[in-house]
Amino acid sequence: MKEKVIIIGAGIGGLATALRLLNAGYEVVIYEKEDKVGGRVNRIQEKGYTFDLTATISMMPQEFYLLFEELGLRLEDYIEISYPKSLYYTFFKDGTYYDFSTDLIKLNRQLESISTKDAVGYFKRV
Repeated sequence: MKEKVIIIGAGIGGLATALRLLNAGYEVVIYEKEDKVGGRVNRIQEKGYTFDLTATISMMPQEFYLLFEELGLRLEDYIEISYPKSLYYTFFKDGTYYDFSTDLIKLNRQLESISTKDAVGYFKRV
C-alpha cells in the first residue's frame, strides 16, 4: 500500500510537489479552494480582457527545467519557451508604470529607480 500525502493548494508549488511525490511512488491528493488550479500562475478574464497574473515561467525557467528533468522528461518536448523584451508591466492610477525588461542593464536601471537596496537584493538572488 502506497503512503498517502495530502497537499493543500494547487498553485505551481503544490502541483510541482505533487508531481515529484507521485514520481517517487506516493499516493497524492490535492485540495484547492478555488475553482481552477494554478494559483498565481493563472489568468483573469473580464469584459473581453485577459490579464496574466504572473510571469513565473519566464522569470524562473530553470525551476521548470529541473522539475521536468526530475520526472525524466524534457520540457522542450511539451512547450517552447521564448523570451519577450519585457517580463512584466505594472500600471498605476496616476499614469506611472514600470516596464521590467529582460535586458539586465535596463532592468537594473528600472529597479534602482524604485530602490537601490532592492535592486542589489534582486541581483543577489539571480
